[in-house]
Amino acid sequence: MPHRPEHGLYEDYVRYLDGDLLACSWPRLQKMVGRGIRTAWEEIIPGLYTNSNEAAA
Repeated sequence: MPHRPEHGLYEDYVRYLDGDLLACSWPRLQKMVGRGIRTAWEEIIPGLYTNSNEAAA
């Protein structure tokens, strides 16, 4: 069975996500995702919560 990155293996996120781009885009992206996803990502990815709060101010 081929590997399917959409299944969300941790290694895929580390390899393919650009942390700086995500942090920069987070104020806009957080409005597009549900509260559960937003909270989970803000808890596990340093800086997202801070960046979103600064953008809202």
